[in-house]
Amino acid sequence: MQLPRKLVAAGVILGLFSIGLGIVGIVTPSWLSFKITATNTAAGNYSLFSCNNILCVDKTGFRTVQILIIAGVAAIAAGVFIALILDILTKNQWIQLLPQIFLFAGPTLIFVGLLLYAKYVFEDVGNSTTTLSLDYSIIVIIVACLLGFLTATYFSFAAGSRHSQVVQTRPHSSADIPDRSERF
Repeated sequence: MQLPRKLVAAGVILGLFSIGLGIVGIVTPSWLSFKITATNTAAGNYSLFSCNNILCVDKTGFRTVQILIIAGVAAIAAGVFIALILDILTKNQWIQLLPQIFLFAGPTLIFVGLLLYAKYVFEDVGNSTTTLSLDYSIIVIIVACLLGFLTATYFSFAAGSRHSQVVQTRPHSSADIPDRSERF
């Protein structure tokens, strides 16, 4: 196995961690929890798909967040899969850059989804006397987003190292060197 193939294999492993954490973050139910400050009692929690509290409202904005985050994890998966397939099937260096579109778009979609999620939760909570705290699911999806950016950067490095690799088919002989003393 040559060096660039080892780089792609390491990138696939890194990408699988990002995809796995993204899936875990999506399906687990504890994104944000909040409690009423005056009585210091737990009032409920938010997840990506449901909420069980008195402040929960059904907004179409939460559907947008769901789509963005799921599409982000799917884009990372598509980027890793395309990078692996292209590494096996082709040696064209410019086509090898195609997965970068998906690999950078995925974490960006997750990040935008997280920002919108925070916006909609803060709109729900409003000026009430509640304290919000991050739960493990949102921390996992944030780590998945960061690993997605790291995966995209790593695959860019791997594609760049493959692009700059010089392959010599035969050693140069003195007959291949032009005589510079001749005048035209």
